[in-house]
Amino acid sequence: MKELKWMDKANCSTTDTEYFFAVDDTKQYSNKSFLTRICNNCEVIKECQDYSLRYAVLGWWGNTSEKQRREKRRQLNITPIQIVSEGVYQ
Repeated sequence: MKELKWMDKANCSTTDTEYFFAVDDTKQYSNKSFLTRICNNCEVIKECQDYSLRYAVLGWWGNTSEKQRREKRRQLNITPIQIVSEGVYQ
């Protein structure tokens, strides 16, 4: 999918995806400083942020948590597209 080609350039592309999800239902990221370092030095952070606002993704994307994205969507009046299954969108 052409829209996702930017992901190949992401700093996190070789990092275990488990790091990008909160440990439990508290939605707290125990490794936030690690995630921030990865994202702050990434050449495709803007594309990642845009994608994570457009789609209802879970976890840490574009240096933002799910909670931060919900707030930003509310401020910008964005309704995210729900991901039904891998690669399929509504």
